Amino acid sequence: MTPRTSDQETPRAKFPARVVVSVLFVACLFGMMAGELRSSAKTYYEDMKAMGKKVPLWKYSLGPIAFFVKTGQNLFFCRFVCADLYGGIARVCGKEAIFHSPTDGHQRTDDGFIYKYSGPLQPLPSAKTSMPLECIEQIRELKDYLETRGIQFLYLIPPGRECLESPASLDPLEIYKQSSSYAERQRMIEFFEDNNINYFDVFREFSNNAPSLKDWFYRTDHHWKIERVFEMMPSLADNIRDTLHLGWPNGKDIFNKDRFREVQYPQFFIGSIGRRDGRFFVPPDDLIFYLPTFDTDYSINIMLWDGNQASIRGNFEETLFHRDYVEPKSPYGTNRYLYYVYCDKDYSLQLITNNNAKEGRVLILKDSMGIPISTFLSVLSHEIIMVDLRYQKGVGNLYEVIEKYQPDIVLVVYWLGDYRDVLFNFH
Repeated sequence: MTPRTSDQETPRAKFPARVVVSVLFVACLFGMMAGELRSSAKTYYEDMKAMGKKVPLWKYSLGPIAFFVKTGQNLFFCRFVCADLYGGIARVCGKEAIFHSPTDGHQRTDDGFIYKYSGPLQPLPSAKTSMPLECIEQIRELKDYLETRGIQFLYLIPPGRECLESPASLDPLEIYKQSSSYAERQRMIEFFEDNNINYFDVFREFSNNAPSLKDWFYRTDHHWKIERVFEMMPSLADNIRDTLHLGWPNGKDIFNKDRFREVQYPQFFIGSIGRRDGRFFVPPDDLIFYLPTFDTDYSINIMLWDGNQASIRGNFEETLFHRDYVEPKSPYGTNRYLYYVYCDKDYSLQLITNNNAKEGRVLILKDSMGIPISTFLSVLSHEIIMVDLRYQKGVGNLYEVIEKYQPDIVLVVYWLGDYRDVLFNFH
């Protein structure tokens, strides 16, 4: 060992960069924690002053704890455990709204539904805007193009998922008629009628059930319940049959629950809205699927997202019912994609051939809302061509697909108010 001489400098100790970053991070957390404590104290005294009496201090002391839980959720640290804790704390505190950012919050109604909220008593409508002119022109052009080729066109107008909470003395149907979803539905109907475009209005078909309109949707998700879609299928199938003059049997005879087996998953599903709020803020939804008990024989050809193709042959359960999406016990598992249980995924193109059916070739232009409709309609139709314009790789544009498959009818099934360019880019 070489002895250190007096003219040699002693090296200075250096703090690792991660130590500096850690100190700054902890300092920021304590700063935000102090702000949360101040906010909780302010809210406590404001509520106590407004109520004219003391309120339980322990409820407000949970605010800082909830802050740490929320921080962990946002940083994907034990994300779903944090969501459960955060939602649970909110419920214990008696809160009916959770805000994930100043403009992004969820409101819980008395009957357990979650709705998107931008502020107290300010619901964000499910139909945010009227159909843009570009979309209108695309639909009008598509309809004219199909007419020249003798192909029918049908646009399905779904109900909108609005906040329908109202006092018991008010008629829920009248409340819904004042909503933005109902207004958007009316505007679409006017456009279709002015342009002589065929449409299927789900709300009109089931207006007698309007007081239970909430039952059309999951509490924690924006999608329709599969059992409600199943109940809608007789009317939709008869509409298509009569339009095309097909020899299909009566829809009520085909979609009779006695001819299907129910597969149930109670308290199992947390959807895209509820999964950020946790199971204690709103309990999971029940899932119900329907499998035919009669003989089925399907051939499925799929255009994958990467442009490759896949095919499968078998009965309904072997080809269209994918149990792997509902096998995990946790509601935060893959069951978040509840519609993928049918037809697997939102692929660019799926060709479903029912080898036991002799007629009916339906092209369904869809987003995720169209998956259960496509699945159930395949029970009757010889061919279902499912097209999702969000994933066009290897498929070509819509007009090229129509020329290739020559459908009898084109059915559009989009979520009400979703007018993204990619969904209406038919060219």
